[in-house]
Amino acid sequence: MELIGVGEAARRLGRSEARVRQLLRLGALPGERVSGVWLVDATAIRERESSAPGPGRPLAPAHAWRVITAVDALAAGQRLPPVRALADLAAGMVGGSRRRLVENLRRAPDVDRWRSWLAGRALTRRYAATETAAYRLLSDGRVSIGGARGLATAGSLAARPGGGIDAYVREADAGTVIAAHGLDALPTGPVRLRVVSDVVGAASGPVAGRPAPAAACLVDLLESPDPALRAAAERRLRHLVDEVYRLRDGPAP
Repeated sequence: MELIGVGEAARRLGRSEARVRQLLRLGALPGERVSGVWLVDATAIRERESSAPGPGRPLAPAHAWRVITAVDALAAGQRLPPVRALADLAAGMVGGSRRRLVENLRRAPDVDRWRSWLAGRALTRRYAATETAAYRLLSDGRVSIGGARGLATAGSLAARPGGGIDAYVREADAGTVIAAHGLDALPTGPVRLRVVSDVVGAASGPVAGRPAPAAACLVDLLESPDPALRAAAERRLRHLVDEVYRLRDGPAP
């Protein structure tokens, strides 16, 4: 394993050194502690650099999940009260949070950029796991299953999901979940553990023990190696994005 210092990793990731050390302690970023000093897996840093989005800054974690929650209301067909404008999707929010959500929805990009736009929803790490460990992970009450399995569990996907697991976990629980199931970091591993920042409030983030919001599951599938699943996710997201665009002319809050 090629290792680099925390300072170099922080510079390349655009994070603080304290944040990088926190991710290392949680197991959300692979590395080793040598003589009391943290070193980071250089391959993991290169992966994150190569998958960084193009033009357009991703939303911060809390804002990404507010968008997901709002769009999920459209995905679930929630119409009580009726949604006639973007401001209706921000019902229950007040002040700056409400205005910011509506502004983010007004500026929503086309579907081909949603993967990068909502990348801040979680820090994704890939792991290998035994069949038994993978089975236990799916029923772990600390995680929220996303991707195709999340949609299938919620009854939103008729087809049986293929291989691979998308699991959302809160940052505070990541380390214990990784240890409990013996997950081994592997860049091509079938387990995609999506670590949600602790700055994301319980009201808008994924709920442990329940499937992830459908909108989040669809964004997960934009990364699927299965072209059929990717195409299906793009079609469903495009429908939701078209609905957001239709509401865009509604009154501002």
